[in-house]
Formats: sequence, structure tokens, C-alpha cells
Amino acid sequence: MHQAVERMRAGEHHVLQSLVAPPQPAVLLTTSAWLPVLRGEVRLFSGGLYVETEQHGPHILPFRIHLDAVGAFQIGSPSEPGLLMLRQKADDHAYGPLSLLPEAPSVAEGVDKECLPMRTFNLALVVPPRSALQRALVDTVWPIWEVLFRDCKVPCDQLAAPAAEFRYPLEVLRRAGGA
Repeated sequence: MHQAVERMRAGEHHVLQSLVAPPQPAVLLTTSAWLPVLRGEVRLFSGGLYVETEQHGPHILPFRIHLDAVGAFQIGSPSEPGLLMLRQKADDHAYGPLSLLPEAPSVAEGVDKECLPMRTFNLALVVPPRSALQRALVDTVWPIWEVLFRDCKVPCDQLAAPAAEFRYPLEVLRRAGGA
């Protein structure tokens, strides 16, 4: 496992393809009530992204395999943070240890380990205005990804507002002082 993580950190991954922007510090929002806000580092590859955070560890999202839909909200704004929302396909392993937890902290019963539910772990990359992440995403990465989304028939929409599923994580981020 350590060798695979080191290869991804170096920009090598057979499914994610080539690294197209330098690693960037990042804030991510998730649809998990357990980890609504993650802070770490993101690597933008031509075929997906790699995120490494202290709370969740390494996570890869190869677009050709796991991506169901994309929503972009003002990612090129010069004055307001944008969001790049990535909806992953439902999966019975639910992306790591979160699959063994109830859907939310307020749910009392656990999960049947013999029959894990289909879940999604959706991410929203916070894109700060006038940041190195915004420049890399808008100038270099986004045009590559748009072609890939078209080729893979992944819906990609420009949204007028953040998706409703990210309201709670956005509120947690605001209370914590923003990105």
C-alpha cells in the first residue's frame, strides 16, 4: 500500500493517468455526515483525482470507473469560492471505513457487515478565488476533464447554486471559518 501511495504522490497511476497540475492544498466537502469537511492535498490527474487527508487517508477517484455526474458552481469566479461537485457511483463497499458506520451520527444502530448498503461518497472541491488551485483547474485541467466527461458520457452541468446535498457541509465549513 505504501508503494502505491508514493507512486500517486509522484504523479504515477495507471487509471488516473498523468498528473496535469502540481499538488495543491485543498478543502473538500463530502456527503458523509461523519466527515463533512476534509482538509488535505489534492492531485489533479488527466483521468481523475487523488486526495490525501489526515481524517480519511488517501482516496482516488478515477473518472472512467467511479464517476456518475459532475456539477460546477462558479469555479472561475474572481471573487467568490467555487465548488466542483463530483458524484460517485453507488458502491457496496462505500469507500472505506465509512461503510461500517451508520448513515449519520444520530442513527443508533450499526450496519450489517454481511450485507453492506449501497452508498455514495460524493465530494465537492472548494475552489478559492485567485488561487493556484483555481488557475490550474480553469486553465489546464478543466478543458482536459470536459473532453473526458463527454467521452465517458458523464453528465457535466454548470450549476447556479451548490447542490442541496452539500448544504450541511457548507454550513460546517462556514462555522469553522471557511476555506
